[in-house]
Amino acid sequence: MDSETAADTELSFQDEIKRDMFEIIDRLASEIESRFQHLKSVNDMFAFLQLSNLLEPANDELMETQINNLTVPLVCKKLAQ
Repeated sequence: MDSETAADTELSFQDEIKRDMFEIIDRLASEIESRFQHLKSVNDMFAFLQLSNLLEPANDELMETQINNLTVPLVCKKLAQ
């Protein structure tokens, strides 16, 4: 790819293709893992909005806590401006 070294010039065309493909696959796997971690954090943040949680009266206190956790940082940010 971008950073060619003296060792890179000795690779056959097929080996260069393999190296580039492995590099792309590594990058793709890393990006997919990162995106799923971000999606999981969003899901955890808004889990209280799932229908099963909304219909269960025992979750009222948990829902209130999660709502406060969402709104307090936003209010503080606006007050700081």
